[in-house]
Amino acid sequence: MCLMLTPIQASDIDIEEQLVQTNYRFEVAGYCGLVNEQVARGFHIERKQLLEQQAMSEKEQQTLRGKAWQMAHKEWLNRGLGGFKRWCRNEGSEYAQDFVNLSER
Repeated sequence: MCLMLTPIQASDIDIEEQLVQTNYRFEVAGYCGLVNEQVARGFHIERKQLLEQQAMSEKEQQTLRGKAWQMAHKEWLNRGLGGFKRWCRNEGSEYAQDFVNLSER
């Protein structure tokens, strides 16, 4: 028996979740003081690519940005005094570098 698999196409929910994650990563980079021109450019490129896949009102975009900010803020609070340094050194640096790499393509 031959089973053919077809690729799963991203649904609207997937795009929304990807936008939340993109915004979250940018917020973390911001909390860590790692946002510069290249990071911001990479963020805007990624965000634009996602928004080209799904029409979304400014209000919807704002809601997703708010959700991402709340996630990043909650994570920052959970790190405690000084605990955010490792968060920034690991995730923050990784997220910032991902945006830089995107901006250099």
